Amino acid sequence: MYSTVSLKSVLFVMLLLGTAQISFGQNYSVDLTDASYNIAYGKAAYQSSTSGEGYPSRAVDGDTYGKWSANSVTHTAKEANPWWEVDLGSQHDITGLDIHNRTDCCQERFNNIVVYIKKDINDPGTRLTANALTLRDLQFDKVHVKAKHQGRYIRIVRQSDQPVYLSLAEVVVYGERAKWAEGSSDKLSAEIVNKADCSGSRVFPDPISAASYKNIWRINVAGTVERSTNRGGTFHPVKDDRSMTQISAVNDKVAWALKGETIFRTLDGGNTWTQTTGYGTSISAVSADVAWVVNGNSRAIWRTSDGGKTWEQIQGGAQSVSAPFENFAWVVNDGRLWFTKDGGKNWELKNNNIKSVSAISGAYAWCIDNNNNVVYTLDYGKTWTKDPKNQFYYYVECTQGSEAIAINHCGDLVLLSANR
Repeated sequence: MYSTVSLKSVLFVMLLLGTAQISFGQNYSVDLTDASYNIAYGKAAYQSSTSGEGYPSRAVDGDTYGKWSANSVTHTAKEANPWWEVDLGSQHDITGLDIHNRTDCCQERFNNIVVYIKKDINDPGTRLTANALTLRDLQFDKVHVKAKHQGRYIRIVRQSDQPVYLSLAEVVVYGERAKWAEGSSDKLSAEIVNKADCSGSRVFPDPISAASYKNIWRINVAGTVERSTNRGGTFHPVKDDRSMTQISAVNDKVAWALKGETIFRTLDGGNTWTQTTGYGTSISAVSADVAWVVNGNSRAIWRTSDGGKTWEQIQGGAQSVSAPFENFAWVVNDGRLWFTKDGGKNWELKNNNIKSVSAISGAYAWCIDNNNNVVYTLDYGKTWTKDPKNQFYYYVECTQGSEAIAINHCGDLVLLSANR
């Protein structure tokens, strides 16, 4: 998909603020879904809150079109200092970024924008501008920020002590993977975060789902739904467990689950569950309204965009599914791993030896292969890295780009980290 930015003026303004050079109103016509050009495309994105289905992933979908009706603009709730963040998956040498504004209204939501580059999740970040970006008197579609920094995360904050919204049409990031990280993709560290009884009495591993890198849901061997807020260190049962068989969590409040082939959804952290229409044997939740399911018998793929009231059949067939975005999905069918970025209109074969998949974006996918070894990709399936120790795992769940939670042969919950 080629995205063209149309500007209201040919005026070009150059400002030097701190260590970053800012320009307004540059025009271009490029393929923003080319990962070698736009290193943020399809990566995992987060924001301080979400309102009106303005999901953070919309700012990394390769579409700069700024009208809300096109379903490609983010939207936070009204709050103090709202923020948006993208995880590039590993350390990158970042040379600049384009921040595209909403265009049909509300351009003032660009006021007082500050950009940070962070090396890790806990890093407060390097601020790219000495002063906040202000577009109060300028109505350009885009701001370009030049930088020369290394980092993994980019956070955009709208500074305000009063409740305000933050909306973004697209964030395009330029750069390349840091040289010191290039040779480290074959390294995979493993840390047991929850030890299980390895007596041999275990019958089936716990299905798990990561709503974030700290917030993990699981179903134990008794069918009870449990939640952890400390990366799997401890788990506590939810109020209404319903004896589920599979779960897919969106955040600490929203999750979809299967009981047999019946579909349920919770909006209150598991206190109550509501049965939806439809049925399936594999489920992947995108939001409170959007979920993908697969029926393992017919191998039909279905998607809902209205909380399970109605379902649309997707072209193709599969035995299991992992859908990070509304139109992005990875599916497994007869040991082959396929990926779509257009809602199933087209599918790309990514691997021929996969049993299950968990993806947090179009770029990052963690899998169990047919030998029960962990394999993962950080580059849209172009290259794959296998656990060099060939450890046996039942299940793996991607928590953030280069990290995953897995269940080993004993039932231990194991934190896996690549590029460390």
